[in-house]
Amino acid sequence: MTILEGAEFPRNAWYVGAWDYEVTRQPMQRWLLNEPLVFYRSEQGNPVVLDNRCPHRYAPLSSGVLIGDSIQCGYHGWEFGPNGACTCVPGMDRPIKKAQVRSYPAIERWGWIYIWMGEPDKADETLLPSFHFMTDPAWVGKGEVMHVKAGYNLIRDNLLDLTHAKFVHKSTLATDHVTDFPVQIVEEDGRIYIRRNMVDVAQASPLFKTSGGFKGRVDHHQNFIFEPPNNVLVQTTVKSAASEDEDNAVAFKVANALVPESYTSTHYFWFIMRDFKLDDAEVTEWAFKANQGAFLEDKEIIEQQQLLWESAVGNIAIPYMQDKGVVWANQIVASMVDAEKSPE
Repeated sequence: MTILEGAEFPRNAWYVGAWDYEVTRQPMQRWLLNEPLVFYRSEQGNPVVLDNRCPHRYAPLSSGVLIGDSIQCGYHGWEFGPNGACTCVPGMDRPIKKAQVRSYPAIERWGWIYIWMGEPDKADETLLPSFHFMTDPAWVGKGEVMHVKAGYNLIRDNLLDLTHAKFVHKSTLATDHVTDFPVQIVEEDGRIYIRRNMVDVAQASPLFKTSGGFKGRVDHHQNFIFEPPNNVLVQTTVKSAASEDEDNAVAFKVANALVPESYTSTHYFWFIMRDFKLDDAEVTEWAFKANQGAFLEDKEIIEQQQLLWESAVGNIAIPYMQDKGVVWANQIVASMVDAEKSPE
């Protein structure tokens, strides 16, 4: 198959595989990076992630049951431990040593189960993205996982260039001034920082007007942190402009983990959090629904974009000044992919 520009993914990285509540003592299947995985928890509660293909006849292990910490294939009863080794074959007095399924390093952090899809000896916990805000008591929020029929690169592009909000999100995130202010971009420690400061603009976007009660002019600050290959933290702060008598301020953060299911489909994990009205469950639900609604607007156009991009294989997209962050991010990810294809 033809892989579209930017759709390839490096394997030596941490990818969110599931929300913590999704992984239980009932085996669950999910495809990541074109690979079928089975998730479950050990009797001690630790997440276990294995290749979902039983090496006997390639039946899905996820259709089976757990026997202690091992998973029993639901087709012929072969069993495999958390390390992927075969532990039992019915009718035989010992397991088959060469019957091994791949076991993936897994870490549970901030409500998400992270999977290292690449070389196991390169799995480094310090390479996890900086999403610790998700469990910081100074912030509160809610999130979900959404399935998108488009490559993760198109969602990444969407998040790193919010000028589209003026046209796609007219009732939620739009501000007429977003296209008037250029972005500043800095790369530090392997991350890309993108900033847009809209100072003394006429009004806040509908989302912030409602949440902050703004009536006059505002300063609207957008900050994006891209942690390759697929993590984007969006930080937005809106406060009353210096020219106004009111003194309001609100801030939101949205953690976004864009996890390739395949080259043309994505598991989009996101979590929106705020630093005000921390005990108000109604505000939590309102913010969740607002962000969900905005991304459903994105989803509609991105899925169409995927189909049209597939129809234009060989054509090159035409960037402009607002795409600086998008282009830079794509170059970094491409270099990661190339490095894995040509190891030293």
